[in-house]
Amino acid sequence: TVTEMKQVVSAAAEVLNAGHADKLTITGVLGRGTYGVVYSGTWRGLDVALKTVIFSSQPPSSLQSAGGAPPPSSATTAYEVAVNEAAVATSLTHRNVVATYRYDFKVMAARQEEGALLEVDVDSALANAIGNGGAVDFKLYLVQE
Repeated sequence: TVTEMKQVVSAAAEVLNAGHADKLTITGVLGRGTYGVVYSGTWRGLDVALKTVIFSSQPPSSLQSAGGAPPPSSATTAYEVAVNEAAVATSLTHRNVVATYRYDFKVMAARQEEGALLEVDVDSALANAIGNGGAVDFKLYLVQE
């Protein structure tokens, strides 16, 4: 029956995805630009490109007002641009547009000295930086065909 076939397909999908559904293997660098790097890799058995973009929650200095004051609310921050790129990339479906399979944002932290442990409480660091008017650096990952 149709119900039994759906159950078999669902069970097979669970087995295939168990533990390795989002494992991404980087195999090389395809290119570098001003804001990031594009890597070649494999994801779920597919050859993919991994686009990475580094950005800050603070707007560029060219958008800031005199005296370092925050820009007007109409100014677009790099964070907003990156979020929009991820949203548009994952929602577009067209034969002439590269498909985006997955995206992720990671908070970037400064490296510790060699041999020292780095413990970062991301939620606290993010809240502290934003609460104090500071910038937080992020990295956007786009897994694309």
